[in-house]
Amino acid sequence: MTSTSIRPNRSTAARTAASASARLVTSSFTASRIAFPVVLLVVSIGCATTLPKKAHDGDLTAVNDYLANGGSANARFDDSGGSTLLHSAADGGQVAVVEALLDHGADPNARMAHGYTPLHIAAMSQWPAVARVLLSRGAIPSLAMRDEWGNTPLLQAVAHVETREQWVFTHSGAVATTQSSPEPSAELIQVLLDAGAEVNAPTAKGNTSLHVAAYKGYSGTTRILLARGADRTGRNAQGETPEELAGRYHQDAIVAILRAP
Repeated sequence: MTSTSIRPNRSTAARTAASASARLVTSSFTASRIAFPVVLLVVSIGCATTLPKKAHDGDLTAVNDYLANGGSANARFDDSGGSTLLHSAADGGQVAVVEALLDHGADPNARMAHGYTPLHIAAMSQWPAVARVLLSRGAIPSLAMRDEWGNTPLLQAVAHVETREQWVFTHSGAVATTQSSPEPSAELIQVLLDAGAEVNAPTAKGNTSLHVAAYKGYSGTTRILLARGADRTGRNAQGETPEELAGRYHQDAIVAILRAP
């Protein structure tokens, strides 16, 4: 992803624009025995195609010209994983472009490669304003919109990673790390939950958002999820509760939160 429209001190889900194709990085975290099937974009959606890039970068004039000349708001771009312009605009956090596309009939639940909807992309890229617009226009935040690995937009919001380098370091092989990163957007998580996202929805490996927050050491996120009804006793496919998972990765502050009445 290009650096355009990236907020200070917070990267989007796709930090490195090194290739013309939209490659996807996947992991089941089996090397570190954590089994979080999280998929994160590492190259800008549509980076090789001018119009998706313009949508991503917030060029509303270019998008409006395209639509005014009969262009489809639901056109697919093969070099970007089958994404639509709405995916690209959501990835870039471009609220005005998102609204223009929706006004011209863009499908808020269109799926691209691996089942990502624009809401998944907004969640991964930590854009609460985009998520709010999508939800107000019919985006589905629930289990009905899991991606290929069983992740809802809420799970992707909690599991976001700040940089591609951090993701690779954490999940590339033999050694797991508990290096800290800024918490996910509390506003984004609340927006998704307020819209009906299931707080205890599990991934294909049985990890809930609370498992993910516990593993990653997100104390603020953990408190939000607990306040919204997250099950602290639920076990993943490996039989671990969020507290046990936090303990195994030495997230002592999270263990204390989860043990508190």
